[in-house]
Amino acid sequence: MELAFATTGLRRLCEDLEFASKMLGTQVSNDLIDRIADLRAAESLSDVVARRPRACPSQVNFAIGLVENHRILLRSNHQGDSQTESSAVQLDKVWRVKITDIGVHP
Repeated sequence: MELAFATTGLRRLCEDLEFASKMLGTQVSNDLIDRIADLRAAESLSDVVARRPRACPSQVNFAIGLVENHRILLRSNHQGDSQTESSAVQLDKVWRVKITDIGVHP
């Protein structure tokens, strides 16, 4: 799957374990790095098994849970064929995502 990041800071959190550990703590950063590896290895969002992405209030936003109540928030990063006529996102057709936030979210 292709990953994009809303900010360079998010990219650094997801790619630099030492930086992520300083910002989020060891447990959260290790879990984050594992989830990023899962996303990169998947062909689509439907292939992500560990901590399966859950739909958030907006149908194009998803969350993947991490330890200590942290979550990765992401959204489909392409339009068109990943959505049905009712605007519901088909996980098996989402192969590009943008990570929009990482933190504690309700």
